[in-house]
Amino acid sequence: MFQIIPTFFDLQLSAKALYNLLMTFRLYLFSFFVSLCSMITSLFFVIPAFKRMNFPVGTFARQLSFDGEKLRAWLNIMQEAGRLPLIAIQHKLDDWFALSFGLVFLTLGFFLATKLKISKFKIIGALGFLGGILDLVENRMFLEMVSHIQEIDSTSAIIFSIVNLCKWSLYAIGIIGFFYIWLSEKKK
Repeated sequence: MFQIIPTFFDLQLSAKALYNLLMTFRLYLFSFFVSLCSMITSLFFVIPAFKRMNFPVGTFARQLSFDGEKLRAWLNIMQEAGRLPLIAIQHKLDDWFALSFGLVFLTLGFFLATKLKISKFKIIGALGFLGGILDLVENRMFLEMVSHIQEIDSTSAIIFSIVNLCKWSLYAIGIIGFFYIWLSEKKK
């Protein structure tokens, strides 16, 4: 009798075949190079956007202020200088960079884990990808704050700063982790 609904065993075999297909080196290399090219291309747009803004207060000081008054004062200075539209454009371009940077981490981590048989690279790649996701969240939060400057309070500034702190920490853990694991495995 012909069975239309696949059994659990059939689904398990299909999932395993799909997993094996996704684990091929060619797919990793392709996705890594596409992500890397996207990241490098986005830098050609993000860096000039940063240069045109002429920040009176440093970017890191703004992102990690933990103070609603300072953040609101900074945004008011940017609004008076007519730079808020540039900041909004820069954050939209930063979305592209954040996503491609996160994908570079993820694909590189899984590629190295598969190629070198070191599963720690998967964890580091996933942490870097999570940093990219937090970068996207930070951009959305910032654009929301720009549209409601006077409503920024200490709570929203603290949440914004915590997201930024986590983002930069995950990026740093990812970059340092890759080199640390690479060097520690090389010594063995």
